[in-house]
Amino acid sequence: MGPFGLHCTNFHMMQVNGVKQLMKHPMDDVSQQTRSMTCFVQLRLHPVGARVSLNSSQQLCSLVNSFLATLAPVHAAGFVHRDICLDNIVKGPDGWVLIDWELAGRETQTVWWTGQVLPPAVKAGSEPYTCKTDLWQIGQLVLSHAIPSAGSAAYAHQLMFGCFTSAAMAPKAEWND
Repeated sequence: MGPFGLHCTNFHMMQVNGVKQLMKHPMDDVSQQTRSMTCFVQLRLHPVGARVSLNSSQQLCSLVNSFLATLAPVHAAGFVHRDICLDNIVKGPDGWVLIDWELAGRETQTVWWTGQVLPPAVKAGSEPYTCKTDLWQIGQLVLSHAIPSAGSAAYAHQLMFGCFTSAAMAPKAEWND
């Protein structure tokens, strides 16, 4: 049995101009007149999670609490995510997943990226990006969601302007609106 479950021998993968090809070499026959056969292999990648679609304030609380739990050890180690927004959230089989970590780095470390969802002082460069900025982004996420409520707005304000210096210090998201 050859690669990809094919019943033949002498196959190998070859990349030509960025396209992977499955090449079949001529069999060792007496005439050696058999020519190589080229087969194109199409890879179909399926996402592990799905785009965020929240239908209730309970789901929004679940998402926020999941991110606070994820960010607590990250912040404790002195790192920040820097890009917490709706585009960087997927729902996997085991819950919410924060993706897109290539901008993550040390707290207060200068980066080239200015972001779309940043506090004005950080965007202007007058304040460094800190763990509080990650919390501010989560607060913005709560405010910008399609299920606004008095409870969620109050919680978002706490995250954005409270005295919490890390995700571990932030209160658990709970509101019943």
